[in-house]
Amino acid sequence: MQIVIETSKWSFRKRVKTKQGFKTAFFSPIPTPFNYGFIEGTLGEDGAPLDVIVLGPRLESGAGLDLGIIGKVNFIDDSQRDDKYIATIDGRRHEKAIKVFFTLYAVTKILLGLILEQRLTKNSFTGVEWFEERQTL
Repeated sequence: MQIVIETSKWSFRKRVKTKQGFKTAFFSPIPTPFNYGFIEGTLGEDGAPLDVIVLGPRLESGAGLDLGIIGKVNFIDDSQRDDKYIATIDGRRHEKAIKVFFTLYAVTKILLGLILEQRLTKNSFTGVEWFEERQTL
């Protein structure tokens, strides 16, 4: 299963892949402690490819990996289910870091909605599911 990294670990810039390459979608007030990207050939409920976080060392935007999925972050983004699948390079789960980051991320998204858009958005982290075996989607 091919994974493409859009945003490198510890980056404040959320990047997205376009036909012209990678561009900055927005600047985050908190850096992502994971590599963040998508699973090629998939579509989520939001019409975009399925999101994936990749645990392990920092990877550059555009890096491609062939990894299986070990779990899923259950997340609501602006009232819409927007789960993030989990892959790992180093075999570790980093469960505490995932829980802390996505709890903080949900609160940050609510605050940004209030400040920038003057509206209350529903954003919540509802847990992590771990799979018994690596999966492909």
